[in-house]
Amino acid sequence: MSTKLGPLSQIHIEQPSCNPTLLRTLLRTLLNIRQNIRSMASNIPIYDLASSGDVVLTLRLTRLRVFSAVLSTASPVFRAMFGSNFLVGQGVHSAEHPREISLGQDDSNATMRLCYLLHHQRDPSDSSPLSVSSVQGAKEFSTMAVLAEKYGCTHSINMVSAEPLSYFADPSTINASASIEVLLHLIAATYVLEDRRQFARFTGYLVLYYEKPYSGLLKQPV
Repeated sequence: MSTKLGPLSQIHIEQPSCNPTLLRTLLRTLLNIRQNIRSMASNIPIYDLASSGDVVLTLRLTRLRVFSAVLSTASPVFRAMFGSNFLVGQGVHSAEHPREISLGQDDSNATMRLCYLLHHQRDPSDSSPLSVSSVQGAKEFSTMAVLAEKYGCTHSINMVSAEPLSYFADPSTINASASIEVLLHLIAATYVLEDRRQFARFTGYLVLYYEKPYSGLLKQPV
């Protein structure tokens, strides 16, 4: 037995009811959340890498005022980001009205070091140059290298990275101060930076001075 349907014009579909009070409450909540986020961002300290910079990079722990032209010159990723095809690149931004861009997913320390290097400056709060002789220093250097690879600007920091890595130019420093974890971080960093000479040096040190089974390296945190 078949059932015949009437014309579509005769079919009545009930629309879901909308509670105006609930809608207003929801909108007020969303506005409060947005204002709280802006307030939290405004309380994050800002570092003026460029006092007349036209872009402010917002990170989890800090904000960086930078030149978009510097980042665009060094990085094809930033160049595309600041282009007209992306929302952040549209409109006018200047030193008086800098464009704020969130990079909250990136490591704050690594991003700050990378931006200082790209602007040919040094963090005034950093009492000494980046040292890779400690596990923490080598890890920070490796994290910065990975970030540089993400933004396609490894070539821009290759020259600068030669200074901290020169600490291990003398093989005697390996036995004296370098742990296996330091070597692994530096091997990872030089691989990402495509620094063949330094990569060969550190992997060579690993072969010469690591006396335990290499299977144990799989358990090392890098």
